[in-house]
Amino acid sequence: MDYCFNVCYSTICKGYWFTEKYTIIFEVGTISYSKDKNKKLATYRVRSLNELSVIINFFKSFPLITSKRHNFNLFVVLYEILCKKEHLSLSGFLKSISIINNINNPIKKSILAEIVGSLGPLLICLLSSI
Repeated sequence: MDYCFNVCYSTICKGYWFTEKYTIIFEVGTISYSKDKNKKLATYRVRSLNELSVIINFFKSFPLITSKRHNFNLFVVLYEILCKKEHLSLSGFLKSISIINNINNPIKKSILAEIVGSLGPLLICLLSSI
């Protein structure tokens, strides 16, 4: 499984220059540059649970004071589920989907329907036993 955490800034955004500071502050991750329509984008990306722990520990030590704090707390719960490999069970997978659906932008209905549909009778059986 490929884990990925990223932050993206456009040249229009004041934080564009800050992506380069992430690798200095956290000492993990990579930066890539691309062009989207007429904007240049800088993306800071971390691709492993070990590297992600560095970022999580930083924000636990220096908590966010914006509305993003709630999303961060949900993200940490999801991170812990992945670390414990609970996402490999059906109940852990469904819990993960539920958390993902509450962080930032909800999962598109078509994708969510495909996930639920792929579980088919197993999901119905599981839900009926609750």
